[in-house]
Amino acid sequence: EIAQEAPRYGGVFFFFLISPEMSRGASSLGLPWIVVAEDREAFFRFLKEEEARLGLTLDEETRETLFQFTLECELQRGDIEDFLEEFKGERVSRSAVEAFFMRNEKVLLFRFLDALSERDTPSALQYVYRLVEQQFPPSLLVANLARRFRLFAQLYEAKEIERDLWQGKSVNPFEAKKVERMKKHFSPSDVLSALASLRAADRLLKTQSVDLKLWCALLVVGITQPGRGAD
Repeated sequence: EIAQEAPRYGGVFFFFLISPEMSRGASSLGLPWIVVAEDREAFFRFLKEEEARLGLTLDEETRETLFQFTLECELQRGDIEDFLEEFKGERVSRSAVEAFFMRNEKVLLFRFLDALSERDTPSALQYVYRLVEQQFPPSLLVANLARRFRLFAQLYEAKEIERDLWQGKSVNPFEAKKVERMKKHFSPSDVLSALASLRAADRLLKTQSVDLKLWCALLVVGITQPGRGAD
């Protein structure tokens, strides 16, 4: 199919989609897309090849955990290869996978966003402190939180969550489900309060020299427990 389609266009775009829902609307954009679904079996074959190359052992539970981390946190093959390189000739457990990737900035960021989206103040603080310790830019924390609440507002106003209408991009189905679950913890009016807390945190970051852990606490509590945070 690729060989047949490619000569018809100046460029062909390939997108690996992790669920059928993400393919909706692709043709309506008028672009020459060839949609290729994510192949679970291909990922597991890749793991088998790495097992043979590195002389390590993965049980079914560990493979499944790696697959879920890859989908939910948008990890790349290089991330998985770097992890497996640490265990040459060994048996890799599920706990080892979780311990390793919980040091990964991308995983920590997703965990932070999820905890805050559920108003889980202790967990959100735990993850954001670890991000700051790893010198994750505070401005990116604000940007990612603003995006999460913008998607939540979009869900209410436009009844759309499969695409980020502001950026014109597809939303990861796992993130879309998490945004939908925010309805259990936030009301539409809470979005205004959350965005106000983000603006205050951003202003504080740009105008004053502030202890980053204190800044994180003000940011998190200002969103999860409105009224207890400070401008």
